[in-house]
Amino acid sequence: MKPQKLKGFRDYLPAEALLRQTIISDMQEIAKCHGFQPIQTPTIEYAETLLGEGGETDKQVYRWQDTGEREVALRYDLTVPFARFAAENLAALPIPFKRLEIGQVFRAEKPQKGRFREFSQCDLDIIGTRNISADIEVISTLAKVLAKVNFGSFTFSLNHRAVLSGLIRHFLGEEGQKLEAQVLIALDKLEKIGAEGVNKIILSFVDGTQIGEAQVSAFTHFLVSAKADFEAGLGVMSAEMFKDDKEALQGLSELREIFQILKAMAISSNAHFGLDFSIARGLAYYTGIVFECTMDANPSIGSICSGGRYDNLAGRFTREPLPGVGGSLGLDRLVAGLNIEEQTDSAISDKIFIILPQEAQREAVFILAQQLRGRGLNVDVFMGTSYKVANQLRFASRMGFKHVIILGEDEVRNNVYTYKQMQENIESKNLTFDELLGKIQ
Repeated sequence: MKPQKLKGFRDYLPAEALLRQTIISDMQEIAKCHGFQPIQTPTIEYAETLLGEGGETDKQVYRWQDTGEREVALRYDLTVPFARFAAENLAALPIPFKRLEIGQVFRAEKPQKGRFREFSQCDLDIIGTRNISADIEVISTLAKVLAKVNFGSFTFSLNHRAVLSGLIRHFLGEEGQKLEAQVLIALDKLEKIGAEGVNKIILSFVDGTQIGEAQVSAFTHFLVSAKADFEAGLGVMSAEMFKDDKEALQGLSELREIFQILKAMAISSNAHFGLDFSIARGLAYYTGIVFECTMDANPSIGSICSGGRYDNLAGRFTREPLPGVGGSLGLDRLVAGLNIEEQTDSAISDKIFIILPQEAQREAVFILAQQLRGRGLNVDVFMGTSYKVANQLRFASRMGFKHVIILGEDEVRNNVYTYKQMQENIESKNLTFDELLGKIQ
């Protein structure tokens, strides 16, 4: 049998798996600091739980009939299952509730660079409040996580669904408003196919209405021209656009306050915040702030973080009002955009390798390993079949170990240790245990 995996699914080699674990640990640490509580939901849900809220995503859901003849599906994100979770466990949750969940999701879409059929999402959500403090908390927490990963600068581009709806009404009129869901799905493709491509899609479904090509072109041209920092983006907006549109004006007000506070927080010199009226987030459940984050040095990888406000999502499962806002870190896409070796070198180099020159020293080697591990150090022990010290040193070098300890017959007899600092190729002999610890530290 040929060893192969399904297209769009991945194996993770140690360096990449280590980087993923490091990012997850960073997110867990920062989320805990911000008061988010961890939960877990099932990978498989009833199909009806997942379908009907995702727009085009409904077409990408893996679903089937199980052995109990139930219609089931693999989750395509963590947000809809969280809405079901919140409604089902409402009595046990403090409201507002701040949630962290990290897990696998599945989408039957065409694989491409940074986009897979199985991938990990790291989600932060706050439900039970319409206060924009929750929006600020989600975005700023995600920005702190990305800053800690320390891959360089990144930009959060923000928009508001009420503002975008107002722009659709302004440029495309009442007929455009009736077709808003289709317009939003088309806008979600702007980065991939450009304004002309989006124009063609919109014109294809407004055929037979009063909406003309000039209106559609003016609409997309405005969205592209307004993509800038906050003040510059607002500068292309005329005072007449939202003159009588209270919802759009409220959305603009919320955007302005969120930008001002995020800027004042000075989260990191690498964290930037911009305005992009074209961001739609194709999922149909978003109602307020929406955002996407890209790596400044590698924007072609796409969004590494995204989310927004969804005030009506839990209404499918409960009559209790559960407005919410959330954001998701795309772990796989983030890792795909990083230099894995550069990111993992420091994590690997602190490990210690103990060389076993002869089988007779095996017990002493494991006792030493236990002593060092008991002090919180990362220790690996020789497991190969060649007891030649030269071969074991080559293995240690290949694996990137910084510290090597040789525990041969003489060392065991005299209760001393030989230590080798691999990067500088410096060897120290006849060390006591305390001296050995000093060298390592």
